[in-house]
Amino acid sequence: GAGRRAAIAVLFAMGLAIALVVATADGPDAVSGGLGGDYPSFYAAGDIVGGDVGIDPERFYDPRTQFDAQVPVLPSDAEGNLFFAYPAFFVAPYAALSSLGFVTSYLVHTLLMVGAVLLAFRLLRPCSATIRDHGIETLAVALSFYPLFRGVTGGQNTALSLLAFAVIWRSLHDGREVPAGIAAALLLFKPPLALPVIGLFLLGRRFVALASAACTAIGLYGIGALLTGPSWPSAWADAIAFLDDVDTPFNVQNFVSLPGSAEAVFGIDSTGATVVGFGLAAGVALVLSALWLRRGHDVDVLVTAAVAGSLLISPHALYYDAGILVLVGVMIADRRPEWRRWLVLGWAAGLTHLAADALGADPLVTVVVAAFALAVAADGRPLLARVAHR
Repeated sequence: GAGRRAAIAVLFAMGLAIALVVATADGPDAVSGGLGGDYPSFYAAGDIVGGDVGIDPERFYDPRTQFDAQVPVLPSDAEGNLFFAYPAFFVAPYAALSSLGFVTSYLVHTLLMVGAVLLAFRLLRPCSATIRDHGIETLAVALSFYPLFRGVTGGQNTALSLLAFAVIWRSLHDGREVPAGIAAALLLFKPPLALPVIGLFLLGRRFVALASAACTAIGLYGIGALLTGPSWPSAWADAIAFLDDVDTPFNVQNFVSLPGSAEAVFGIDSTGATVVGFGLAAGVALVLSALWLRRGHDVDVLVTAAVAGSLLISPHALYYDAGILVLVGVMIADRRPEWRRWLVLGWAAGLTHLAADALGADPLVTVVVAAFALAVAADGRPLLARVAHR
């Protein structure tokens, strides 16, 4: 139909744009500006480890070490440098990618992120009639949703978070807790997203998933130890503190979490930001806890509410992290087709991030809040029915 043809045209145009940018790139410089957005930080981190496996973690997370490695791959108009503050195990794939050369590495990374989105949707076919019946259209809408588009093309890893949540959703849908736990542990490359899910496993008495996550986490620690030394968690904690100090003033207007948005409105580290931001985040955590404690709720609602809720709870979720909200959209399209007009509005509202710098705060946070509310409300009628029955 016309919708399918339009979706194919959108996907083709996006692919063509990426190909033209890469083909005309002069190293890290491209017609669109710096090639890869945040990718130089990942590429340089991989290059550091690839050239010195077993590097001392204090040196690996040293800003000067990272800056020196980034210089050759930063665009000529760069006004500063980026900082890799991810857990040490997460540098492993970038150590392999850095051997390809920067432009080729960025292209391969982008294709891998697109592949992660495709795999996520493939995994969710048994869970979603929308994906089964309108796969191409859903994919086009998802990849053109501005936060996910920027996550894929801007050298970030939002697609990996999306894939991890998709694995959790499909695994719990099939009653298989072991892969759900593994996926939750792999999501530890972004602890603010992973830890709420692991906590919800505990509340939901998903003990096999918890054990699976714990075993996987031990393995991830071992990978980090091989790459940067056994004391990497301590150096990583210091790196997170450093990033919070230097990056928050620069990026506060790009936060889409409740604590982060409160800092943008009330001031960084202000009492008002702490009380309002973390107070509202605690409210979200309570709602999620109540959902997971009621075992009668279905997996679709539990997982997608956790997707949006983990973003809201996170201290500093950035706008491209909101790309994982496409999973909420899929669930809403399945469960509440009469709400699809809200999904159209939500897709369009993804573009409101472009006003973040002018406003001093990211209006995209309202989309995250709305997605959480819709995910919770999607199961409202069965819940009200149970309450009335009692």
